Order: sequence, then C-alpha cells, then structure tokens
Amino acid sequence: LTHRFGGSIDGLGMIGDRVVVTDNKTGKGVYVDHKIQVAAYCYAFKETYDLPYVPSGLILHLGKEDASFEAIEIIPHEIEKLFGIFRNCLAIYEGMKEFK
Repeated sequence: LTHRFGGSIDGLGMIGDRVVVTDNKTGKGVYVDHKIQVAAYCYAFKETYDLPYVPSGLILHLGKEDASFEAIEIIPHEIEKLFGIFRNCLAIYEGMKEFK
C-alpha cells in the first residue's frame, strides 16, 4: 500500500452498486477515531482492488449487554476528509520515530 499501514476489515457489502467497507464496534459509543479507521480501510480497499471510486464505510455498533445495534454510514465525502486526518496522524507518527 502507498501509505504503509495495515488492518483488517470486518466485512464488505453493497449499497446499490457501490462497495461498502464495514467495521464492527462494541462499547459505549462510536468515536471519531473509529470513523478515521474505517476511512483508512476504505482507501486501502480502493487501492488494493483498483476501484474507480472510494467505497462508503459502515460502522456497526453492537450493544455489549443487549441485542441493540446501530448502523452508521460514512459517505465518500466524509471518507475523504477523515482520510486526510488519518494521513496527518500517520505523518506525525512517522516523524516521531526519529526522536525515539
């Protein structure tokens, strides 16, 4: 991958004719770092499979103590912004390695 990171998506789906990358989360809520992670997965999937578009993302938030769930879609416009944040965080991480 161009951006040198790895991870594992939890699933793939389709909404209409578009691929959707899914990630399952348990816990008290869905936080922005979860959305950033899914955005990175979407770009990795696009690059790996040479898609002409960035897939949408979907976070499935599963209740820990009951059968509740919530589906949070992240549309391509949001994916682009979130991936920009990811790239900035990755650059900071790489830059900090020099000072360890």
